[in-house]
Amino acid sequence: MQRPKYVSRRGTEDSGHNGGDKGTATQILRRCLQKAFRIENEVPDTTSEFQVIDFDRIGLLYPILSNIKQQLRKVLALNGLSQVPLEDILRLRQLCDEYLNAARIIEFKPEDNPGREHRALIFDCGLLSGYICLLIRSGGRQEIQLCSGNVFQIISDVLKNVLETCIILTLISTNQLRNFANNEPFATVILACEQILGLFATLVGDIKFSETVLDTLELTVLLLLFTDNGTEKTGLKKLRTAALNLIVQVFYYYSTQRPSILNKILILLKKMLAS
Repeated sequence: MQRPKYVSRRGTEDSGHNGGDKGTATQILRRCLQKAFRIENEVPDTTSEFQVIDFDRIGLLYPILSNIKQQLRKVLALNGLSQVPLEDILRLRQLCDEYLNAARIIEFKPEDNPGREHRALIFDCGLLSGYICLLIRSGGRQEIQLCSGNVFQIISDVLKNVLETCIILTLISTNQLRNFANNEPFATVILACEQILGLFATLVGDIKFSETVLDTLELTVLLLLFTDNGTEKTGLKKLRTAALNLIVQVFYYYSTQRPSILNKILILLKKMLAS
């Protein structure tokens, strides 16, 4: 399977572009970062004990984080992450951590119509933040790798929470799930899940994930593949294909995980037969 140019076993690849392209891409990324940091500084945090995140801030930051994601991909493809100041990268990581932690703990309630879109926005921003963190970690800068901490576990926990409470949840009817899959902002959340599953699948051969992270990913992915809630009828085929690709990559690169994967599959098959 061909790997994207922004990751390799040495960190990143030089795609052959000249230094001017690299410098331009880095400058654009830094301008995007400064916009995000300015909003963080200037927009007051209005969260309360009943609200885990500021929706006004998310509304302002989300499009900028989307631009950062796209520009970061370009910088990595040009092997230019070393030109981005470490303090900017660490501050971006800190900003992303806020939205990752919110998406990690938020509860999705299908019956809560007024709050569903807000929760979907938190999920979407958390997944976007996780994708950015994975891109940063794939860049090969040693000082960033040392600061990564448990970011992989947090991202896999976010993915687990999103999939298990918003998509895998068997209490959601097929019609309701189909409605989610075809309407904003849930369609964006599903696309974000596809993308982060795809990036995890790309990175499992390059980064040594802990057994805990792998267990979380395996169980979540297999539940998505084996839950009979009409996903084939709801436009989620791409999501399940991305999940299948991830479990195949883990099975291929981590021989020690193979018995665990097979055991989980057998348990899920027994549950399906019993029901």
